[in-house]
Amino acid sequence: PRDEAEARAWLRALTVLALADGRTSKLERRFLQNAAYHLGIAPRDQTRTWREARSELYRESRAARGHASA
Repeated sequence: PRDEAEARAWLRALTVLALADGRTSKLERRFLQNAAYHLGIAPRDQTRTWREARSELYRESRAARGHASA
């Protein structure tokens, strides 16, 4: 990545992919931790990225179910 913002965007994209099936395996979590390390992202920031992505996907899922039943 060219800068910190791009590194965070990469980690966010990887996190969303890992959460696509609604859960993350031990292998996926280890991969994300490794990716964050190599991207220069602190473990606390990696955890925050994971939580934010999970919350966003949950909100999108709830909204989609709400539209489907309408």
